[in-house]
Amino acid sequence: MLNLYCRKNIIYSSRLGFRLPVRHYSSLPPRASLHSDLSPVSIFWHQRFPTAYKYFSLVVASAGTLRYIHPNTLITIGPPLAVGSWFIYKWYKHSYSYKREIAKIYPKSTLEASDPNNQILMKPYDEASVENVLNGIEDEFDSFKTQILPLIESKLIDYAILKNNNPLGIFKRREDGNDEQLTCKLGDDFETFIVLPLIDKYLPYNEYQRDLMESTEGRIEFDKFIKFSVPFYSSKDSTTRKRLATVEVYLLQHVNTDSENQLYKISVELVKYGSFNRRRLLIEDFEIGGLTKSLKFNDKQDFIEI
Repeated sequence: MLNLYCRKNIIYSSRLGFRLPVRHYSSLPPRASLHSDLSPVSIFWHQRFPTAYKYFSLVVASAGTLRYIHPNTLITIGPPLAVGSWFIYKWYKHSYSYKREIAKIYPKSTLEASDPNNQILMKPYDEASVENVLNGIEDEFDSFKTQILPLIESKLIDYAILKNNNPLGIFKRREDGNDEQLTCKLGDDFETFIVLPLIDKYLPYNEYQRDLMESTEGRIEFDKFIKFSVPFYSSKDSTTRKRLATVEVYLLQHVNTDSENQLYKISVELVKYGSFNRRRLLIEDFEIGGLTKSLKFNDKQDFIEI
């Protein structure tokens, strides 16, 4: 039995005498939201402003309302205002936000749904894996995160090389001998993460939908919609790096017919970081690369360096 202990993100073995560096992840969970942090104001409100202060602000606002508005006025306009706000919220959440976001990933045809260039393959979490334990991967969410972030970086670099340009001017160029390479530096943690079912009445009606209804053989079906966002930095050094953009990732999870693997359709949107005139680039078709597999499919240990 191995005697392992952890200190300052390093796993030690007193019996075998080795040290294993472990990736550090933030203890703050990502927000369950379709809306990413795209500006300094939203980052301050969601990540810097303490939750206790938000509740205190709500209490102060409520007290001010009760202090300066007559009770009869509150009784008259309060209930219809609350009901109207609820209906507006439901409309914004489903009829507007959900339909807008799902349209960025939902296939327009069966051919697009099956295009391997826009698919990624990942391994499910194995709680019995020693490698997962040594790398600090404690659950399914950690396993998903450690697999997909390198995939996103690889897909973005391949796309930039294919187009022979620097999308939004955010990729860093590095000289490697006589060659010039593009580098992509994503954060280690999701800022937002949400998993939603596919709601039929909010899905785009197109050729792919018609094929699903008319044919039962060879159908390509999805059962979950996943969206998450991660920051795009100028470097990995947390002391000197600058935030250049926000990467919004859209996934459709294929109906699982293989318990050993999980297949996803992917789209990525790059949003230039800033308060005004934020430029966007939606990548729905990566065009090259074929089916991209997680590093977990390699025989070597991908996250451990002894």
